[in-house]
Amino acid sequence: MKNFLRALTGMIVLLIIVTVSQPVKSEVYMVDFDESEAEFLMLEAINSFRYQNGLPLLSLDKSLSDVSRRQAIDMAQKDYFDHYSLEGLSPDDRVRRAGMPYKIRENIGIIRTFGEETEAVVNALMEGFLQSPSHRSNLINPDITHVGIGFYQDLDSLNHTLNLDVEPDRNYRGYGTVLVVQDFYRRDVSVVEPRSFNGWMNPGEFLDMKIRFEEKVNDAFIRILPKDESFEAYDIQLQPDDSDYGARFAIGNEGEFTLAIYASTPEKVWYYTEKGAFDLTVKSHFF
Repeated sequence: MKNFLRALTGMIVLLIIVTVSQPVKSEVYMVDFDESEAEFLMLEAINSFRYQNGLPLLSLDKSLSDVSRRQAIDMAQKDYFDHYSLEGLSPDDRVRRAGMPYKIRENIGIIRTFGEETEAVVNALMEGFLQSPSHRSNLINPDITHVGIGFYQDLDSLNHTLNLDVEPDRNYRGYGTVLVVQDFYRRDVSVVEPRSFNGWMNPGEFLDMKIRFEEKVNDAFIRILPKDESFEAYDIQLQPDDSDYGARFAIGNEGEFTLAIYASTPEKVWYYTEKGAFDLTVKSHFF
């Protein structure tokens, strides 16, 4: 395979080539590539890498993935390879047109599958991204919370020579050229009150919380996750309160808990806000 990658981090754009083993010319290149499976495998690969590096895992934004996929298709059908479309639209422009007010970091890649299995293609792309400092910086950014991933397999329109090291007597057209677009961004959430919350409370004691989202949400709740698996998790609905969301609740059992905040966009896409998670100890205290 030959793997071509570009990353957009601020104004930095890089193009690199990663070469891995290729079959001999006499082989027949059968194409069997599942785009949906590739997107799932890529998310797994990204989160595995982040987990190994002690970073919070990313949530998949399906609406953003649609934007990423459309960009992969546009590059294939119009025969270019760039973060900017032929109409001059940047990644930020594309997501704004889709109604998402986010600042985007982007990786793009192109690869010849040569009949390799979907997982092998995804792994080769991920390896190439990790070997490039700019692509790696997007993948390892601790402030990123969400990603959109779009794959497109082009079987008849793309021939991307890109003036790179491509053998002139080999016709890549129709033999499993695959493009991928990764778009990263951050969603913020903060606990407004209680500001002096110290991480513990007495059993049955009420805790009033106020949550502030830095974007418009459709619905939101707090999920209480007991660290003791003998207890079941349960949800506390967050109610709109002016520009914030609030909840008042008590936990009757002693134990260690994680409180995780979930919210949905106006398009009803649910997401988990890693930045809004915190630990809570419920224990009787005597003074």
